[in-house]
This record gives sequence, structure tokens and C-alpha cells, in this order.
Amino acid sequence: MAESCQAFRHVASGLTSRFFLTFHFSVNIVIVIITIMQRVTKQREILMKVLRERRDHPTADSIYTEVKKILPNISLGTVYRNLEKLAEQGTIKKIELSGKQSRFDPVTLNHAHFRCIKCGIVEDLPFNAVPGPLDHEEPWVRERKILDIKVEYQGLCKKCRE
Repeated sequence: MAESCQAFRHVASGLTSRFFLTFHFSVNIVIVIITIMQRVTKQREILMKVLRERRDHPTADSIYTEVKKILPNISLGTVYRNLEKLAEQGTIKKIELSGKQSRFDPVTLNHAHFRCIKCGIVEDLPFNAVPGPLDHEEPWVRERKILDIKVEYQGLCKKCRE
């Protein structure tokens, strides 16, 4: 019986050592992941701050120029990846207008945009110009899954019209 108790203690001490090594390793990985997430979160917070301060639906390049003043070591690729992630999460809206460079909008509710064909400025329409909901009894609608609606008006802005 004494031999079996001693054998059990030996096995248990090995398990305990492995448990603590695994636990220690797991804790270190969690700390690394949290650190990375905090860095990304800080970057995203600054991206959102810059985006909210602008009403011109900036491009990723334009946002990068502003963010670089605050975070000098940030790369353009990081800005692109974070903007894409924020758009995927629904935190911001990615606007792809008529084959032009994508722009980003902090307003995620469906709303229409106006794009000047001369200077390229993009503006929110100051009134509701989004068509109403589709008739879900219509066979064409039932056969599809509508995810989004994009309304873009094109013309000359006030400045270019003059």
C-alpha cells in the first residue's frame, strides 16, 4: 500500500508540474493576446475619432494622413485592415461609389449620398432619400436575401456649379 501511495504522489507531482507549466504558458499567451488587442483597440479608437471629426467621407489614404499625426508609427496597411474590420463589424460604413476609391462613413444608418462628378466630394443628403422597404410578398424579393441599399446621387456640388 505504501508503494502505491508513493507511486500516486510521483504521478500527481508530475501532473501538477505539467498543470502549472501549462497554466503559466496559457496565462502568458493571454497576456500577449490582451496586449495586442489593446494596441489594436487604441488604433481603432483613434481611427474612429478621426473619422467622426470629418464629415467628408474620407478615403483610407486621407484617414491615414490624419492618424499618422497622432500615431507616427502606424502603417497604411494597418489603417486599411482596421477600417475593413470596423466596416465588417458594422461600426462604420464602407462606401463604394461608382467604381471610385472606397470612402468611410461613421453614420451606419441607411442614407443617401451625393457625389460631385467634378471635384469628387461626397456628402450626406440632409433629408431622407432612401426608398422604402421592399414588398416581401413579391416573388423576386422572396427568392433573394437583400443585405443593403446604396443610393448615390451624382451631379455638381454648390461650389462646382458656380
